[in-house]
Formats: sequence, C-alpha cells, structure tokens
Amino acid sequence: MKNENQIPLLFTLSLVIIIIGALLKILHQPFSEPFLGIGLILIVVYSVFCLIEIYNNKRINTTERAMWIFGFLFINTVTGLVYILYARKRINRDFKLNI
Repeated sequence: MKNENQIPLLFTLSLVIIIIGALLKILHQPFSEPFLGIGLILIVVYSVFCLIEIYNNKRINTTERAMWIFGFLFINTVTGLVYILYARKRINRDFKLNI
C-alpha cells in the first residue's frame, strides 16, 4: 500500500468492528451478524496485504516467512498485533509495496 498507516488502520478497524459485533451478539441485539461479517472480511483483506508484504520481502529468511504465514492463517489476531507493533518496521525497512 502506498501509505504506511493503511495496514495498521485496517487492522484496528476490523478489530473494533468485530468487538462491536460480538457485544451486539452477546446482548442479543439486531444487526450483530453484519458487523461480524464485515469485520471478518476486513481481517481477510488485512491478512492478504500482510501476507503479500511478507511473501515478497527478500530480507527475511524462509523459516521466518513460514512462521508469519502460519501465524496469519491460524492465529490471525495475535499475529496481526505482533506484526504491527514489533515486526513490520523491521521487515519493511527497505521494502516498498506498490499495489
């Protein structure tokens, strides 16, 4: 993405929408399903952009790349938080993604 802040913003937005959807579901309020559906779609979009960044980056070795891919596929939220807070700056130091 051209703006460095779009991926963290997408992650935050998806997390907030899913939390709102979960709260609405717990309270048995209407419109919880659309919130959860939109949140899940945003998480999938976020994961695809992160996986593209990781896959195309030549700075990280194959083992670390496999670790990130496994994390995004199976424990998405935790991996996304770790990726945004700690690893993204290091991984993308010299890498620019032009989508």
